[in-house]
Amino acid sequence: MNPDQALLSQPQRQSPLAMLFLALRILRGVGLVNIGIAVVFLFNAPIPGGVIVLVPVVGAVLFGLAALAWWRYTFVVVDDELRVTKGVLSEDRLTIPLDRVQSVSIDQDFIRRPIGLVRASLDTAGTDQAEFTIDAVDRSVAEALQRLSAERRMTAVREPAPDGSVSPPPPVAPDVPIVRRTPFELVKLGLAQSPWAGLAVIAPFLAFADEFGDVFELGLTSVSGTEWDASRLVYALLTLLVVGTILSMVLQVGREVVTNWNLTLTQTPSGLRRTSGLFSRVSRAASTARVQRLSTHQSPLRRLIGFRRVSLPTIGAGDLSMSGCTDDEVARIRELVLDTDERVTQLDRRISPLAVFLEVRNTTLVLAPVVAILVVLFGWWGTALLVLLPIVWLVARRYNRNFRWGVSARGLARTSHVLSVATTEVAMRKAQTVIVRQSFFERRRGLATLEVATARGGLTIPLIDQDEARAVRDVVVHAAETDTRAWM
Repeated sequence: MNPDQALLSQPQRQSPLAMLFLALRILRGVGLVNIGIAVVFLFNAPIPGGVIVLVPVVGAVLFGLAALAWWRYTFVVVDDELRVTKGVLSEDRLTIPLDRVQSVSIDQDFIRRPIGLVRASLDTAGTDQAEFTIDAVDRSVAEALQRLSAERRMTAVREPAPDGSVSPPPPVAPDVPIVRRTPFELVKLGLAQSPWAGLAVIAPFLAFADEFGDVFELGLTSVSGTEWDASRLVYALLTLLVVGTILSMVLQVGREVVTNWNLTLTQTPSGLRRTSGLFSRVSRAASTARVQRLSTHQSPLRRLIGFRRVSLPTIGAGDLSMSGCTDDEVARIRELVLDTDERVTQLDRRISPLAVFLEVRNTTLVLAPVVAILVVLFGWWGTALLVLLPIVWLVARRYNRNFRWGVSARGLARTSHVLSVATTEVAMRKAQTVIVRQSFFERRRGLATLEVATARGGLTIPLIDQDEARAVRDVVVHAAETDTRAWM
């Protein structure tokens, strides 16, 4: 019996401090609105001092429920099964084979960190959320559960020999860091985000317009205090714009550094593990087979610093994402999740140029009644809205010219580029459904839309030749049916 199995073989409870988190969970279950209504009712109750009397009573009841929930919550590993017993008035028993556990995420927020506890969330891919959560345990217990479930999952996917025996597990390889971001790189990633996304922070300052004007000596009002000086108003708005942009960028850099401090993606014997966080440490692990596709996004600012945002959607909860990866790191991740050290395809195919006409036509159909109403209300000035049509045409033309897709023996990929470059890659063996769809517009012109869906997302290739779409569909279906490797 290995140390992890020995640690989990005895029934155990969470840390007694878990009662605090269970009480908070009960409060969240009651709802903030209901709590607010109860407080208002108590303040207006005819009983003098009702709040003073009832608050300790409610607190005692809440603590009693949390203590009872903590006492009745036990977990143990028996015969390669995780058995959980919980419930306050009724008893619930949950049994999960460890080889069915897809991931065990370990979170340590700023409340648990000083007391040395973590929260472990277990996912079996049955739902989009974690199957259950252990609110407060020692990190050693959570990591033992994480390692033991990964070991059992790896044992389950090994194929038996002809005589029925199962080969012994391969020697445990050391963890290999794939991605690791330094604080300086996180600062660059924070600055590479759009500075306009945080301009909402200006709104609260509008309530203090007079104070703001006094500080910056804007002189927003005349002597009477009722009329606005137009030139000073423009100056004030520009100042607010600059200050808001700077503040937004500072907040974005701070959020990037705090959230992704010591951001690391590690290759483990069982798959991938992502850890990050300054005040709240988060650890998420997933097998590579559980990753359903690889998506990257590179904005113009990220292109300047040589980073791409990487998303790895997985089955169930626990998606893995990296705010910035270099091209070499993306290639390494691709090799692990798509079983190839090269791009899935050369992306040498294009879609029909009719996509530009279709986009302009649809926009015209939407704008026509709006322009007609504006002309009736404001005269011919309403036709100024038609200036959107050449803009739509330019964007659609650039999108069409830069859209590429391709297929190979391993998978499909597509990339699009207007200002940002977005790429999606899918391994054929993970395809769940393949659809060739034709609208009336496409059917008349011999075109079709190809949709490939995995257990978590997929990709769509519009307006390609219908014969080509059907041929790719047959290739994907054949690859998915004949590939015996695990897809989750």
